[in-house]
Amino acid sequence: MGLPCADPDALVETGRDNEPVMQDPHRIAPGFFMFTTEVHGDLYGSGVMFPDGCTDAQFTQARPLIERQLQLLNATPGGVLHDRVAALLPAGADADEFAGCRLVSVSAQIADAADPDPSLSLAYGDDGVYLTARFRGGVVSEVELVETP
Repeated sequence: MGLPCADPDALVETGRDNEPVMQDPHRIAPGFFMFTTEVHGDLYGSGVMFPDGCTDAQFTQARPLIERQLQLLNATPGGVLHDRVAALLPAGADADEFAGCRLVSVSAQIADAADPDPSLSLAYGDDGVYLTARFRGGVVSEVELVETP
């Protein structure tokens, strides 16, 4: 279960559903493409991972779905996004520590070739990564602390 952040229908109403958000995508491994994206005014080096490798044609087919998730992420004000993640903090998480964290990384995953709609992994931290959250379809879920050795 997750907490909604962005209304997918609102993207169409505002015309933001056509904004390109992936810049310079390029393959670096059989199942991984890197790209640059802007989220809430900050530029991130990002990537998308495919479970069983990916042809150029499969990437071309998945790209609009990835861009849609990134558009939904950008349609969610940063403070609202942070609040939704905070509301789902797992046991053992320090709310005060998370309050000082910022979004440090965004990546996309295609979990299953049969379901090409990606989810985004959001990493929050200050000096390193403190926790990650899943974002899909305008909903935040699966907030997990990052294990440190």
